[in-house]
Amino acid sequence: MTLLGLLTVAVLTARRYRIVSFSILWCFLHLAIESTFIPLELVYEHRMYLPMVGISLLAAWCLFTLLSGGRRPLIAISLLILLLTMATYQRNNIWRDSQVLWEDIVAKYPGDARAHYNLGVSLASKSHDQEAIHQYLRAIEIRPDYAQAHNNLGNALARQRKPDGAIRHLRRAVSLNPALLQTRTDLASLLAMRGEVAEAVKLYRQTLQVEPDFLDAHFNLAICLASQGDREEAHRHFQTALDLATTQGDESMADAIRKRLESF
Repeated sequence: MTLLGLLTVAVLTARRYRIVSFSILWCFLHLAIESTFIPLELVYEHRMYLPMVGISLLAAWCLFTLLSGGRRPLIAISLLILLLTMATYQRNNIWRDSQVLWEDIVAKYPGDARAHYNLGVSLASKSHDQEAIHQYLRAIEIRPDYAQAHNNLGNALARQRKPDGAIRHLRRAVSLNPALLQTRTDLASLLAMRGEVAEAVKLYRQTLQVEPDFLDAHFNLAICLASQGDREEAHRHFQTALDLATTQGDESMADAIRKRLESF
C-alpha cells in the first residue's frame, strides 16, 4: 500500500511538482533493477546508492520549501540534523568492527544464512573457532546447500582436530560446488593424513585437471605418490611444484620442495 501510495503521488504531482514526481520515479526505477520478481543481487547492500539520489533530491526540495516558512521549520530541521548526526555516530560504532557489524545484522535478521556465515568468518579470523562453528551450522540449517559455509565449517573442524566432521562437510562442499578447488585439495590432505591415500590421489588429480598450475596440489600429490612407491611420477610433480614455487616467488615452499627432492 505504501509503494502504491508513493506511485500515486508521483502521478498526481507530475504537472505541478515535477521535482517530487521525478524524485519518486527515480527511486522506483533504480530499485526495479534488483527488486522485481527476478532474483537479482547485483551489488548487495550498495543497491540503495542510486535510488538514494532521488530520495536526497526530494529531501533537499522539502527542506528548501520549509525554510521559506519562518523560524519553526528551521528549528525542526536543526533538530532533525542533530538526530541524524547522533544516528550516524551510533552506526559508525557498529561499522568499526566486522564482528560487531555482523552480530548486529544477525540480531536484526536471524533467518539470513549469509549473515550467520559472515559472522562465522569474522569470528574465525580472530581464532574463535568454536563460536564460528556455531554460526556456520546455523547458516547451513537455514540454507543446507550453502557450499561455502560447509567449506568453512569443515576447515574449522579440522583446526579443532575433528577430522570426521571436517571430511564430511568438505565432501558436501565439493559436491555442491565442484569449482571449489582449494576445498577439494583440503579434503584430499585430510584423507591422506587418515591413510586414505588412494582417494586423496584421485582428488589431487581432479584438481590438476582443472587447474594445472595448482602448486599445493602438485606438492601434496607428489608426497602421496612417493608414499605409494611411485617415485618417478612423484619426482615429476615435485619438480613441477618447485618450478611453480620459484615462478611465484614462494621461497619457503621452494626450499621445502628442494629438501624433498634431495631425498630422492
